[in-house]
Amino acid sequence: MKKTIVKQHEDMLEKMEIINEDRWIYVHYWRGNHEKTAIFLKDTDKSIDHYFQEFYSENAVTFQMICEVNKFIRKQKDDLEYVLKVSSLHLSLGIMFALACLAGFKLGSKLDVIYGIYPLFTLIGLFIGIGFAGFSGYKMIQKFLKPDM
Repeated sequence: MKKTIVKQHEDMLEKMEIINEDRWIYVHYWRGNHEKTAIFLKDTDKSIDHYFQEFYSENAVTFQMICEVNKFIRKQKDDLEYVLKVSSLHLSLGIMFALACLAGFKLGSKLDVIYGIYPLFTLIGLFIGIGFAGFSGYKMIQKFLKPDM
């Protein structure tokens, strides 16, 4: 993801271009006549903030620019967490719905074999499974939509 941040100070223009990819971070920084480019290879043990700290101190980056960069980094983390949360919700809803329907169908078909009434218990078990899946899915979605306090 690419982001360009521009800050106008009294007599100086400060600009930072950030490209955040999976394996590396590209930073191009201008402050007046000073220009610096850096590429950080991401290491799994370090946070993204760690890469920027040394860059900030070496180039005397202003506090306003640091705040804007931190907002951008935080927003990217929040976006990723939301996507992961939503995709895990969809996956768990699908698995839960399939298992509930399958369990209702299997239980109903076993009862049909025992009592000899073929489609009746199979249909009843399938509808109970669908109802259980729908109710459980509703509860999961309500929990997901409820704001964290």
